[in-house]
Amino acid sequence: GIAGGSYLGWLAWQLLRGVFRAKPANAAESESNGATAMHDGAAFRQGLFTNLLNPKAALFLFSVLAAALERNPSTTRKIIFAAIIVGQALVFWSLFVWLLQRPVVRRFYRNSERWLNLLFGLGLTGLALAAIVGGVTK
Repeated sequence: GIAGGSYLGWLAWQLLRGVFRAKPANAAESESNGATAMHDGAAFRQGLFTNLLNPKAALFLFSVLAAALERNPSTTRKIIFAAIIVGQALVFWSLFVWLLQRPVVRRFYRNSERWLNLLFGLGLTGLALAAIVGGVTK
């Protein structure tokens, strides 16, 4: 509880710190002229390896599976859970990437970035505090 809450607190701090940091003056210009553009294959590999090597993702999946599976789950149940996890990830991330390719969605996302980071940072702060308090009171 305490270690997990501390980690969530650190993630929240990183988000909230970015909310109040000024954007570089040339950030919008470099984004619009394609200076950070990446070949589709390279972008896919970067995203794939980032997600596969992400310890937060692995911990999240293990915690969901531990909570959802009974003591001795059948092979069929394990396969169903694996398919749900992989399927939702493929659908969600494919939809997210597809939407971000639309100029109106990309513009909205860029314009709302600080508010989204603030919202998620505050949410993570709440979860961190709850985990820490829960860990201390046990």
